[in-house]
Amino acid sequence: MSILMATWLSISYTVKEPFVDGRACVKRGKWGYIDKTGAEVVPRKYKFAANFGYANNNKAYTYVSLIDNFEYFYIDEFGNRLSDKVYAGAYHFDHKTGLAAVEGMDHKHGYIDTDGNEIVPPIYDAVWSKFDDDGMARVELNDKIGYIDVTGKFVIPCIYDKVSDLGIFDKNGHLEVEIDHDRFYINRKGEKVKP
Repeated sequence: MSILMATWLSISYTVKEPFVDGRACVKRGKWGYIDKTGAEVVPRKYKFAANFGYANNNKAYTYVSLIDNFEYFYIDEFGNRLSDKVYAGAYHFDHKTGLAAVEGMDHKHGYIDTDGNEIVPPIYDAVWSKFDDDGMARVELNDKIGYIDVTGKFVIPCIYDKVSDLGIFDKNGHLEVEIDHDRFYINRKGEKVKP
C-alpha cells in the first residue's frame, strides 16, 4: 500500500492505493472512498479505513472504524454495514473461503462470512488469518495449537505445544509438532507419520 496526494476535480485527497473494484480509500479530514472519476462513493466519515479486498463471491469488502483504530466493522463496496458487530481486530476476507479472521472485543478470535455471520465464533486465543488450500486454519486455545475446517469443526484438536514452519504443512502433507518436548510428524488428519 502506498499513500499519496492526488487531486480530482480540484479536491486534494490523501489516497491509499491501489484502486480495488474501482474504489480507492481517500482522506480529507476523514477517510472514505472514491471511484476512478473522483466521485465519492462511500462518504468520508471514518477515522480508519482499509483498502477494499475481494472475497470468494467476487465482491469487494473492507473494514473501517468510526473511532481511531478501534471497534472495526465491515462494509460492502457501497458502504453498507454487514452487521452491527464491532471487533478489536479485523482482516480482509479470504478470496477462497469467503471468511475473514476477526478479534472480538474480549480479544478472542474467530471468523465471519460476507453476511457478517460468525461462522467460527471468537473463542480462540489466536487464529491464522487465512485457510490453507485444503480448507484448514491453525488456531490456538489455552496455549495449545490445532486446526479447524471452514465450518469451525476441529480437524486436528488443540493439543500441540509447538508446530514448525509457521504451522504450514509441507508438500507431502506433513507437519512437525511437539508435545511435552517430544517432536514428531503428523499428517492432515493429525495421525503420526514418518517424515
